[in-house]
Amino acid sequence: MSILFQNRTDACVSITTNQKVRHGGFFTLIGLLVVIAIMLSLYSMQFSSTIPMALELAEDVNSNDQHNLKPWHEVDRIDNDHYLGNNQPERDHALCYDNVKLINEANAERRGKIDVSIDGDGSIKSNWFGSYSSDDKEYDIQEGKMKGSTDPSLIYENKQGERDDTKLFFIGTGNFFLVKYQTSKTNIIKGNIYITGWLNNDLSIEGSIHLTQDFKNQTIFKFYASAPTN
Repeated sequence: MSILFQNRTDACVSITTNQKVRHGGFFTLIGLLVVIAIMLSLYSMQFSSTIPMALELAEDVNSNDQHNLKPWHEVDRIDNDHYLGNNQPERDHALCYDNVKLINEANAERRGKIDVSIDGDGSIKSNWFGSYSSDDKEYDIQEGKMKGSTDPSLIYENKQGERDDTKLFFIGTGNFFLVKYQTSKTNIIKGNIYITGWLNNDLSIEGSIHLTQDFKNQTIFKFYASAPTN
């Protein structure tokens, strides 16, 4: 009888020990899953703040740009040798357009400013800067420098098909970087920026800057500036 009792006691102890092991393993697994979930959440927040989606800029996308120009397809027009063309007078100084306002044509809201410089050899430089707001969002432009050149081989043509060879096309490219503030959220938006436009015979300029993050969708802001006084 004592031997039988002893064996039954050992069996009960063994069952209790196995139950503790199983319960301990279950709670360990739950804890591990919680830790993994927290890490994935933190990584996702960091990833989304540094590499935003193209839709970040969708509110200003304008598909009705003149000639539906996608400037990333036109970068071969940037010529390191530069050339002003036969219809532009030679100059020994740059044409400088400062603090030119950018406009979103859809609602006439401002989208920061640009400086544009067209040198006597046809090289151009431009810089997008400032800050602007849209609905409940604020944007602070951190970087927007562009470089490029004129290209007299592209002849201006309006929507009616009328050509004007007195206008001189120019294009430049660079990178942009801005910070978007919305309530308690802050996002960093990065991408490629392009400037395209026309130098008119009276030395005024008109054109657009194009922002893209995926080389498919683009955000377009328009500008116009009269001839500089310098």
